[in-house]
Amino acid sequence: MLAQWINHYSTPFGLSNLPVMDNGPRDRKTIDILKTAESRGMNVMWGYDTPHDFRRKGGHLGNIIKGIRDAIGGYDFALPVDCDELLAVVAPRG
Repeated sequence: MLAQWINHYSTPFGLSNLPVMDNGPRDRKTIDILKTAESRGMNVMWGYDTPHDFRRKGGHLGNIIKGIRDAIGGYDFALPVDCDELLAVVAPRG
């Protein structure tokens, strides 16, 4: 799902606008996907991989969102989603 998630969200938003919080992947395929995306401009925040980090995920996400806001002076929206969540917009035809 991670590769599909990256492709899905990088199309409308761009890789540089997809900060990803690492939660300690252990399998080589997932690590390779993250490293490849990172080399292409995605911000992978490594090191959120302890049980404490998992329990504090909401707080970490809030701090990341605030940090982005402070760094760029605001934004239209922030959309925290897991890699198994793909959102779509349905527009009326015509």
